Amino acid sequence: MKIISICIFLISLSGCISEKKCWEKYPPQIKDSVSYVEKVRDSLIPQSADSSMSSYLIECAKTADGYKARIIQLLTQRPGTTMNIPVSSISGNVLTTTAGLPGRDIHVQIKTVYLNAVKSLVYVKITNVLTWWQKWLMWIGGVSSVIVVGLVGFKWLKFYGKI
Repeated sequence: MKIISICIFLISLSGCISEKKCWEKYPPQIKDSVSYVEKVRDSLIPQSADSSMSSYLIECAKTADGYKARIIQLLTQRPGTTMNIPVSSISGNVLTTTAGLPGRDIHVQIKTVYLNAVKSLVYVKITNVLTWWQKWLMWIGGVSSVIVVGLVGFKWLKFYGKI
């Protein structure tokens, strides 16, 4: 009885598999995970200042009604980058110069997409892996179970039946 218990103890010890052996058989797997983060920012695009210019030579002449101004000569004109050359006129003693530019506000939504890629090691730990001799013992146990059931059935039929 002592020898049988020692044999059972030794068989149960050899069934344990070391962790190092398990990692060699089942190496860690590399898992890639990719995520996208989208951020939306509101922004205003600044417009640079713009101006246009005209210069005239004006003469004040005496008339029957009094002094009257009139444009004698255009000296210089310079258009702006987006503004046209100003339009000038004299009405009585008033010089009127107009140069129009519609108001502009440029509103922009800027979308920025960030890519976040992460590589990670996934350790797969397989537990309760059977060794070759444990699989062999299971196969022998299955075969012997079939034999025992067959013998019991044969004995039952022999005892109760007419074989």
